[in-house]
Order: sequence, then structure tokens, then C-alpha cells
Amino acid sequence: MGYGKPFHLTLGARDWEHPAWVAQFYPQDMPASWRLCFYANEFSTVLLPPQRWQGTSPADWQGWLGEVREDFRFFLEVGGGALEDVEHLRRMTATLGPQLGGLVLPGASHETFQEAVFMRPGQGRLPCYSVDAPAARTRLWMGPATEPPCAPVGWMGLPAGAHPRMLRENLEAFARCAEGRSGVLFLDAPPAVMGQTITVARLLGFT
Repeated sequence: MGYGKPFHLTLGARDWEHPAWVAQFYPQDMPASWRLCFYANEFSTVLLPPQRWQGTSPADWQGWLGEVREDFRFFLEVGGGALEDVEHLRRMTATLGPQLGGLVLPGASHETFQEAVFMRPGQGRLPCYSVDAPAARTRLWMGPATEPPCAPVGWMGLPAGAHPRMLRENLEAFARCAEGRSGVLFLDAPPAVMGQTITVARLLGFT
């Protein structure tokens, strides 16, 4: 199958507690508190939707860190106009530090957070990826229609039964659009579709 451009793809799920994943990915008798550790044994990143991180506490964040490897990365999805979350996000940034990969804004305006600077200890400014970012390095990839070039971070929803051809076309489109030779792509999709996507990525030489 193959693909001409050298590219390394990291895949992650949108929420380790996604209902389809709870039903199909984890053993039925597994305690909920073990799921993140189980997920992190298979994947090295996750996108947390607002309902997963809003209302959480420093104790929760420390608990997450205790369940994953040091190279695991959390990304936080931010909803539209969530200015009330700025201070909460600053505290999360300070606690998660280098294991917080960035903010993902699939629907919110990038201008919402232009004035809010989130600094990771020893890591500099936290990246903020959005669909309408003026700079290519922070423009979130949301599908083949995304204006190139874009950031090496993408978000895509896929239905159950997605055809392998569609998966290939989307992965190739992301690789063409992304600056650099690596990228992180989050899927809002059932575990079976994630498995198919991993297979297609391997055939393309993206892993």
C-alpha cells in the first residue's frame, strides 16, 4: 500500500470513557477506575471532551498522571466561548505540565483564547489548536476540506462500519496537510473503527 511521504502517526481516542469504548473495549467486570490505565497500555494519547475535565480537581489530575507513562499526552477539548474555564485550565496546565499536549478547539473561535496564555512549567506556552487559527502551525485538521498547511494535530468523527478506503483517504489527507513528519489524530469512533484505522496506518507506513 505505502505512502511516499515519511510520516509517523499517533492515534488516540476522544475520551477513554466514550460509551462505545466502555461497552466494547474494556472487560465487562473491569472497575471504572482501571480504565485509563488499561487504555494507556494500548495508546499514548487521549483527547478529553469538556464533560471529562470540567469540574475535576487537582487530585483527579494527579490520579490520571499516576495511571499513565511519562510519555503519555493529554489533550483538552474546549467548547465555544468557555472563558469561565480559563482559570481551571491554568491550574490543569500547571499540574499536568509536559504531559498536557495542548488545547483543541473543534468549534470555538481561536480568538477566545488569544488573550489567555497557558504556561507549562519548563515547557513554555501551551499550544492551542483550532479550526480558524491564523497560523498554520496551530490550525486544527478536521477533515480533507481543511485548508493546508495545518498543524500536526487533527480531530475526526467516524461512524461504525467506516470503509477502509475512506480511512485511507482521510489519513493520507492529514499527512499531506500536516507540517512536519509526524502528527497526532484523534478519532471520535467505536473501537472497531479505531482498530481498522490502525491497520490502515500500518499499511501506509505511518506507524
